[in-house]
Amino acid sequence: MNRILFEPDEIVDGVATVGGVRAEHILGVLHGEVGQPLKTGVIGGLVGTSEIAAVSAPGERPRVSVRVCHDTPAPAPWIDLVLAPPRPRVMKRLLPQLAALGVGRIVLVGARKVEKDFWGATLLKEEIYRPLLV
Repeated sequence: MNRILFEPDEIVDGVATVGGVRAEHILGVLHGEVGQPLKTGVIGGLVGTSEIAAVSAPGERPRVSVRVCHDTPAPAPWIDLVLAPPRPRVMKRLLPQLAALGVGRIVLVGARKVEKDFWGATLLKEEIYRPLLV
């Protein structure tokens, strides 16, 4: 599922400019150069293959401009997962991995050995994870 995701308001006239962690990832991990294709998508929208239009100069804060071309709907999630709640720290590490695997929904069920405190974890109350957890 390796895609660079943009907010809809980040795309102006078909070009998205990103900085911070996403720019560092494009430059450091993907070894991004001008003209290189990238898998990209818009959160809650279409996906496609885009092209790097510009890269910041070495020594400057990392910034990457991407010429966006999104033309297909995002693929449906591969699987849903039924899971007894793990410890909150483990759950925090687990969620990004499950998203990368393409898990659509995570259904948390009570099990005999699950401590009651796990249900009160602040992670389960955070709005960012609400769409994932049922």
